[in-house]
Amino acid sequence: AEDLAREASFAQGLRAMIGGILTAS
Repeated sequence: AEDLAREASFAQGLRAMIGGILTAS
């Protein structure tokens, strides 16, 4: 469960970063 939460958090951060890049373009 710990790894799953960490993975979800990482995925969320990655998605936010990609979204920011797309918005900045």
